[in-house]
Amino acid sequence: MKKIFTLAAALMLAFSVYAEKIYFKTTSATSWWASDGAKIGALFKVGKGAMDFGMYAAFFTPVEGQSGVFEGVIPENEEPFVAVQFLRYQSTATSPEEQNYWNATGLLDYTGEFDMFTATASNLDWDSTTGEWGNYTPGPGPVPTGDVIYFQTTEDCNWAVDGAKIGAIFRTGMSDQDYGLFTAFFTDLGNGLFSAAIPENEEPWVSVQFLRYNPIAEKPAWADFWNGTGVEAYDGTYNLFTATSWGEGQLTTTGTWSIYIPTEDPTIGADNAQEKNQVVITRKGTFIITPNNEVLTIGGAITNLSVEEIY
Repeated sequence: MKKIFTLAAALMLAFSVYAEKIYFKTTSATSWWASDGAKIGALFKVGKGAMDFGMYAAFFTPVEGQSGVFEGVIPENEEPFVAVQFLRYQSTATSPEEQNYWNATGLLDYTGEFDMFTATASNLDWDSTTGEWGNYTPGPGPVPTGDVIYFQTTEDCNWAVDGAKIGAIFRTGMSDQDYGLFTAFFTDLGNGLFSAAIPENEEPWVSVQFLRYNPIAEKPAWADFWNGTGVEAYDGTYNLFTATSWGEGQLTTTGTWSIYIPTEDPTIGADNAQEKNQVVITRKGTFIITPNNEVLTIGGAITNLSVEEIY
């Protein structure tokens, strides 16, 4: 029986397929992994024991057109890796082999079935970042989204309640200490959608943070706000942030990014559109939203989805 088990295990390892690349993705709750110029690396191991052999991947690089996604190359090894630990290093680190990392995940099981780990939560302890495995899907690349940023409220996270005003600050880095400029208060476009002009700056913006203010506030500022998101990575690929959860703290609102393309043509996709349709491109497809809140596919088939449900 022992021989049969050994043979089966050997065959399973021999035919396992391991990707050459590995991806690490941050979210609203873990965007700080990329703050302060931090570098991201990973340790691959042939076992989960402290003494098991392991190899470090080179520092990861940001994926162009994919906000918060970083790409690494899996080290080559004759024996398959079965575990991986993602590590966050200080900006001055010169090699992943150094022991001066700031934060880490636990030692995660790795089978090669999935190639992207999304960090979803952490209490900022040394090695407490948690998340989930999935597969990386290449994005469309940088999409010109213009000089306007959009913010969408939802039933679960209605920032517009109590007459609140919405603003945002764009920064040249991922830290709240980096240089930044505030937008004017967002304009209410209806159906929970708001917009504001992106401040002009010679150096590209790399992050944005949305803030919710008391209705008596005169202009957006780093004071007197009620709620906010974390510092969100921003490279111009996506221009619509949809708030989906308030979170438990003052700056813990989370949400998702997508591409919003306004159109002045009231006839696109439906004969009964009234004034203006909204074209929203998400990872689930392309939709046309009419002024009366109907959602249509590009082919014109009307569904019963609401605006919130498609994000």
